[in-house]
Amino acid sequence: MSVLSPILRLCLLALLCPLPSIAQQQRFEKPPHDYWNRPLNDPFSLWLGRIAKGEAQMPTGDEITVMRELLKIFDVPVTSQMIVFSATSRQPIISPYRPRALYFGDEIYLGYVPGGRIEVASIDPQAGPVFHIFDFPRGDRASIRADRSTKCMECHAGFDNHEIPKLVIDSVAVNRQGGALETWRRQKSGHDVPLSERFGGWHLTGALNLGKNHANTLGQLSEGKLTLTENPPGKLFNLARYPLATSDILPQLLHDHQAGFINLLTEANYKVRELTAPEHGALTAADEKELDRHADEIAAYILFQKEAKLPAGGITGDAAYIKDFQANRRAITGDHSLKEFDLKTRLFRYRCSYMIYTNYWASLPALIKDRCWKRLRTLLSRDAQGCAAWLPPIERAAIRKILAGTLPESPQEWQ
Repeated sequence: MSVLSPILRLCLLALLCPLPSIAQQQRFEKPPHDYWNRPLNDPFSLWLGRIAKGEAQMPTGDEITVMRELLKIFDVPVTSQMIVFSATSRQPIISPYRPRALYFGDEIYLGYVPGGRIEVASIDPQAGPVFHIFDFPRGDRASIRADRSTKCMECHAGFDNHEIPKLVIDSVAVNRQGGALETWRRQKSGHDVPLSERFGGWHLTGALNLGKNHANTLGQLSEGKLTLTENPPGKLFNLARYPLATSDILPQLLHDHQAGFINLLTEANYKVRELTAPEHGALTAADEKELDRHADEIAAYILFQKEAKLPAGGITGDAAYIKDFQANRRAITGDHSLKEFDLKTRLFRYRCSYMIYTNYWASLPALIKDRCWKRLRTLLSRDAQGCAAWLPPIERAAIRKILAGTLPESPQEWQ
């Protein structure tokens, strides 16, 4: 790990997250993507449409009441709350003294800052992540003006993200103002990121058995040396200003998993749209090979091929969150489902992502989705040759059975 001075770090951030140019559009803005103008069908945009028609309304009340009601509207468990105190947001009031709380379901993510604005990342089947920010309703005013800020895209669709919108999870050493002094994971998302590189700038509550990690710490830079000090949740801010007093590790691990899944599918979705645009012409052998590569990566990720190891002794997730998370599980006889946890050596008992039930997966173009299923059939095969070696035969059989009983589009031979 190298320690950067604050000035040098700001310079590097300016290079890595360049300001958008009016004269030069980024990849996601150009045809055939046309990110800013295409019709949207993500959960939040659809809700805004219902408000415009008078079919829904913005909840009112104090900030915590509004947040709780919003979470109910989008079926997001309040127990998914994660508290992050790094200033890695466009809201300048965020700091260790006023952290941001994040909440998420399968296809929508909401952020809350006491006295600030509400942030939303909502997953559209074609555009990918769509970002909004808006004010809390004040007084009797229940109107909502949600802005799709171009500033969000400076990092969410920057050079490191191949100029397409993605979910970004930072892990940074934070000073008392919330500024980043060092980073441990730049533009890396997914369950394969080692736990030792996560949680910088994030609070963790509950019994922790992680070994080396960067949670609940503040940094101080002196003569080029970074020193970390403890910053337990609630020490510098009032936890009563948040819907809950928890920032459990299990939501953070699942948040990472979902971000990796969404980012892989977004990358493939944008590539398919480019390869099938009229001006591209017929697919070449190189195009076919690239599509195969995307499918191989997605299939391996769905089956947790490179999942980071849990610490010795495993982890203990918040019981309330586990109950909320499993409320919409799809189970077969015996109550077996893809949301059945292990938490001893890995996240799930059956290593196949529950995100395969999302609308984002269902809407994946056939050109890539068919390839994914072909690869999944091979990896989950009954035969030893070519199968997923990290999954024992009994687990592969269980996954096939669960998918056959809960996902209609699963291969016919499994049903």
